[in-house]
Amino acid sequence: MLLLKKKKYAAAKNQSHVQVALRLKQSGYTTGCSVGDTVPYIICCEQGTNPGSSTGIAQRARHPDELKKDDGKWMIDIDYYFSQQIHPVVSRLCASIQGTSPERLADCLGLDSSKFQSNSVQAANKDTSSPLLFALDDERYRNCEPLILLCPSCYGTFDWPAVFNSICSSINEKATNPQVEESTSNIWSRLRCPKCPGEGDLGRLSPAMIAN
Repeated sequence: MLLLKKKKYAAAKNQSHVQVALRLKQSGYTTGCSVGDTVPYIICCEQGTNPGSSTGIAQRARHPDELKKDDGKWMIDIDYYFSQQIHPVVSRLCASIQGTSPERLADCLGLDSSKFQSNSVQAANKDTSSPLLFALDDERYRNCEPLILLCPSCYGTFDWPAVFNSICSSINEKATNPQVEESTSNIWSRLRCPKCPGEGDLGRLSPAMIAN
């Protein structure tokens, strides 16, 4: 939107909507190029030139009506919209997804991924939480208070063991000793009150009890 008269813009050459409005005015337009008007424009590139050329963005901005009348001299700069409008948004949305990176996303969009490698490295260096993504549960949550469970049989309390370690223990036991019954290698069958007798269901906790 034009907030000032076009001649009052200090950096008019660097503002796309001002440049478009000036051309419209010179072409005889009486509406759409005055103070308070919203000036639509599209970033383009000339036919036969590389998209994203050294020409400033403001100089490559064109009104939709100009594109209809230029006989194909200008075409929409697809690379500009992929790299400046779509890629940054997608990168932010996918930042927490492991296996993605700015250069990988750029490659999927058909962009030159090498232009985004430095940004990816800098972001990784600044992200102090990155090591935590690959840390074991015991390391990530070492400063957290343990979950205390109440035994439904003796009403004693005990700490919930680390889930990651419990699952790994069950998997390793099953792998090293295939004859171990599935029921005894299941993490839920092993979760029981250490104060209760080890036989039978006395002191055993179910997923439903944990959820409640």
